[in-house]
Amino acid sequence: MKRPSAWWGRYSVRHKGEGYEIVVHPANQPGTSSNEVGDIDVRLGDALELPVEVKHKSFGMSDVDHAVHKARNAGCPRLLFVMGRQAVGEGVDFAGLTAAQAQQGFDLAFTTVDAIVKSEVALLGETDRRSLVQKIDCSLTAMRAKDETRRHFTATLEAAGFIG
Repeated sequence: MKRPSAWWGRYSVRHKGEGYEIVVHPANQPGTSSNEVGDIDVRLGDALELPVEVKHKSFGMSDVDHAVHKARNAGCPRLLFVMGRQAVGEGVDFAGLTAAQAQQGFDLAFTTVDAIVKSEVALLGETDRRSLVQKIDCSLTAMRAKDETRRHFTATLEAAGFIG
């Protein structure tokens, strides 16, 4: 089942009109689809362009290894690993792991929800920025996001000076 989210809003603005499909897989239901690789899969036609793994709580090396393994098995040489506010990589050497994967021809990047929102929104023009905020709002409503999640996205955008 596809379910819209704030991530869907972010990717749909970035890849609009280019034949991309952004598939958001239901939270906490791993392996619900044989085509599922990450929590969010960005596809161009049949090709997986970018799997995105999103963690909102503590995770370890086995979680990262599993996500990398799924991406490689799907034939995708990259993975974006995104950490929410409560996420903590216990025993994860981010720089070392990224460098080791790069030596094997695999692009692994770690970032935070806040960093993505701040960097992506900064690159958008005013029209796309308004569109993104509207899509995030609609997506959060559709997925019945908690009030805390809504406040966090709003606070992140306000702190970066993107909404007033």
